[in-house]
Amino acid sequence: MDSLEIFVTSGNTASAGVFIPLNDLLGMTQTELETTGTTLEGHLAYAFLNALHSGLKDSGALGFPEISKLAPSGAGENRFSEGVTLNIQRLIDLRTGSVGLIPLPTMGENAGLGAVLLVDIWPNCELLLAGIPTGEAGVLIPHNWITAWGGTIPSVLANDARSWITAFIVALVHSLQRRTTANPSAITRKTDTTAIRVTGSAVPQEFYDATNPLTGILEPDLPYLRLIRESLTVEYEMVVNPANQTLEIYIP
Repeated sequence: MDSLEIFVTSGNTASAGVFIPLNDLLGMTQTELETTGTTLEGHLAYAFLNALHSGLKDSGALGFPEISKLAPSGAGENRFSEGVTLNIQRLIDLRTGSVGLIPLPTMGENAGLGAVLLVDIWPNCELLLAGIPTGEAGVLIPHNWITAWGGTIPSVLANDARSWITAFIVALVHSLQRRTTANPSAITRKTDTTAIRVTGSAVPQEFYDATNPLTGILEPDLPYLRLIRESLTVEYEMVVNPANQTLEIYIP
């Protein structure tokens, strides 16, 4: 995650991007934000993954089916592993050879539903230009990191951010360093984004229902459309302090 800009206090951004204040980084403290290397990466991974899980799980956002957390599993004395699985669904159009977002419905009771905003994930985030003071501690996710992974940048926070979120998920999982003997990371397992296999399927009937479709897909277009899905999982280790009943990520 070397592309991120870290602000332990207010400072000017070097790049345009999405600024997430410390208060929106789940479970993260000022002291943890001031760490470096794999320690900082572990705290940020936990904050980002759990914010994505919380924001997407019951949102009804098109393109993110079955967002889930792994059941905790004992990993040692006062330690356990858990993780987050993020599924991404995209639409292939054989006529253009393109891969894109599932279109939002434009008719029926579901018209306009299925979008997700950045503020649904991080309620106090901001879109900042380069050279703008952040006003507080936090993390900036540069636009050029997202566009490098095929994402588009919403012009305002009220716009659908599914493309941005899709790119961020893949970029995040790819960038995380898994624990090795030489790398004391909190990340014990993750999907290898260089070897991931997508699964394909036909478009389900409820996606193009004549009365209340879940998407903007039209029935005459079905012969040309295919759904593909990829699943990305990150597992990390946590440690319990019985004396003060606190919970932290575990870094050897």
